Amino acid sequence: MLVVLVMSMFSNATHEDNYYKQRKNFISQEQKRFLGSEIVLTAREEAVNSLLMESKRQEFQRGMDTAGTFPPSRHFFLARHDIEQSSVFSFIRRMPKGKDMYLSVESISHTATSSRHFFLARHDIEQSSMFSFIRRMPKGASLHGHTFSLASTDFLINNLTYLPQLYLCVDNTGLLNFKFSEKVPDDNCEWVLLEMLRASLGNATFVDEFLREQITLKTDHPTEAYPTINEVWEKFQDIFTMVNGLTRWRVAFEMYYNQVLQEFYEDNVMYLEIRGTIPKIYDLDGTIMPWKDFLALMNQLNKQFSALHPDFLGTKLIISPSRTINDSVMAADIQRVVEAHEAFPDLVVGFDLVGQEDKGKSLLNFTDKLLHLPPGINFFFHAGETNWEGVTDMNLVDAVLLNATRIGHGYALNKHPLVLERVKEKNIGIEVNPISNQIPEGDCELERSPLTHPLSASREHVLIRGSCGVVVRGSPVMKRTTIT
Repeated sequence: MLVVLVMSMFSNATHEDNYYKQRKNFISQEQKRFLGSEIVLTAREEAVNSLLMESKRQEFQRGMDTAGTFPPSRHFFLARHDIEQSSVFSFIRRMPKGKDMYLSVESISHTATSSRHFFLARHDIEQSSMFSFIRRMPKGASLHGHTFSLASTDFLINNLTYLPQLYLCVDNTGLLNFKFSEKVPDDNCEWVLLEMLRASLGNATFVDEFLREQITLKTDHPTEAYPTINEVWEKFQDIFTMVNGLTRWRVAFEMYYNQVLQEFYEDNVMYLEIRGTIPKIYDLDGTIMPWKDFLALMNQLNKQFSALHPDFLGTKLIISPSRTINDSVMAADIQRVVEAHEAFPDLVVGFDLVGQEDKGKSLLNFTDKLLHLPPGINFFFHAGETNWEGVTDMNLVDAVLLNATRIGHGYALNKHPLVLERVKEKNIGIEVNPISNQIPEGDCELERSPLTHPLSASREHVLIRGSCGVVVRGSPVMKRTTIT
């Protein structure tokens, strides 16, 4: 027995060592493709280059530590002073430039909806004849949806918040919390029955609009409300917490899940893949449903919906814990994925990590555990969802080396030519999220999206040239929209 255990440990260690060697070799090959990689520097040039690169690394780090201060991410007029004071600018200014090769670019009108922030353009989009036409067209599949952000805001407000026994409180951070219970919840929060709150105020519409504003990102002033990506992510997390509270009672969850299937079906989406953890669904007395019972419930609801709609192709679950969890929690989550896949192989099909990629742990942190998942569990990693270079974007390398089936977002792919080549060779799908990306990134120019050109023939967007791409819906509840 001891010999078998030692051999098993040795085999696992060898497998991991081989992975890290493969990864090191992959990165080395990619670096050889970068512009200037074949240039041999003199000793003096090497010294200057080292100083310049160290200055760049420091500026990157300052930008990552303090969101919104990185000069290249700000309007030039606002960032110019900081640029001119930077050590990088000082280096570059003294370096030879060669010939000025500036090319003028024709100015672009910003009256088109694709040039405006989605929150400001949404009404015009939904009133357009093109939107009406597209909405009635078959969509095939939605491959990038998060469990508790899929149903419309109207349904949450008009249906779930009117269910009986729903309590509401505001915690010490100012965040709304919801909980269904047969009696007042017993914890350190001043809970009030939402039904009684509406009655005491005598204005249900006011309460509904207040709740609506809390559980959406929608605002008429997006750049002021979300000056950096960090504010968007903080609001994301708050919304997930609130909607999670609205949907964890078994009755509420069944209503919510059926509504998700119905809304997507009405948009002619015939297949869903949903990312999320296995939630702790409970009864009014607080009894928590065992995780296998929850998956059985999902299976049952899927079968019931498909029986009513024979052309609907079904729903799959990609179990997706937070990328901020520690090693012991990750080990437990991975074991749960294995057990869930064994028990429900037609429902649980894959694994992902979710959350703000720039602030979460990298895939490399977890490769020792991910390498040992059984082959039936596919990877659908959020990777390269960043404007930064050198840390977060390296998740793309690991996503490819771990044989991901698809990559979510991946807009840092253009920084990694060898990764892009492997994506095309392995036919890895890129889940493109144009509206979802626009909101946290603040880039209003949807004309820049890879999907403005044919996926197989684009010459303007190296990211998707010759590669497989899919457009996905994102999180409609957060944006208060029905757009698919």
